[in-house]
Amino acid sequence: MSRIRSIHPGLWTDEAFVSLSPLARLLFIGMWNECDDKGCFPWSPLKLKMRVLPADNADAAVLLAEIEQAGMIRRYNFTGKDYGVVRNFCKHQRPKKPNDLYPAAAEILRFAGMEEELIADKAASVPNQSPTSGEISPQMEDGEEEGGGSSVSDDTGAVAPPSANDICKAIFDTGRAILMAADVPERQAGSILGRLRKNYSDSQVLVALSRCQIEQPSDPVAWLTKALQHEARHGNRPANDEPQNPYVRAAIEREAERAGAERR
Repeated sequence: MSRIRSIHPGLWTDEAFVSLSPLARLLFIGMWNECDDKGCFPWSPLKLKMRVLPADNADAAVLLAEIEQAGMIRRYNFTGKDYGVVRNFCKHQRPKKPNDLYPAAAEILRFAGMEEELIADKAASVPNQSPTSGEISPQMEDGEEEGGGSSVSDDTGAVAPPSANDICKAIFDTGRAILMAADVPERQAGSILGRLRKNYSDSQVLVALSRCQIEQPSDPVAWLTKALQHEARHGNRPANDEPQNPYVRAAIEREAERAGAERR
């Protein structure tokens, strides 16, 4: 569950921050809402895109790489799963009831600006803090049900595909942002998305929403309805209708593979 964060006035004149492109700056600030209170977050460009920049034609993977290159975040791996951490996060965010959702080694906590005595306490209370140790117990975000909301690693270290809950949330988060930007009331937007999910598969709806983000039609309801009707009649899109955004193409390919596995 996203958290409320504060912005330090010194950020606006930080040399690394001002060197970023405008959308990278916005993504950097927005990702704080998705961090736990250590400043750690799952490294998922698709999820960050949908939660922070849902209506922008942007490649979140490229923006993350830009922010990392500036030294403002750091990517790390823990038991086969990728995470990120925000530099000096702990120095500027002071939550009253800290949450601790994602695993991190001591060097990662130092990058986040955590005080040494707190790092020692966490190392003592979490015996498998080191990336070389055994499995960690799954942890849930506030309000999240067990078994949903995040990918897990298998014994080979491979990351499992998104769960049905992830895809459903992605549809409603992205769809509401698109429809509400076109002055559709939130409740009506939810009803429209629910009807689309009833009439079409989640994969078809997610692909249509991804294309709608790029094309930005003036009437997204009519556009989505027409696009999904066309998909239902004709199946695959012609090659010249392929989205130009490489990250959206990758997301669509993953969804197509998942849909094919379900049919088999």
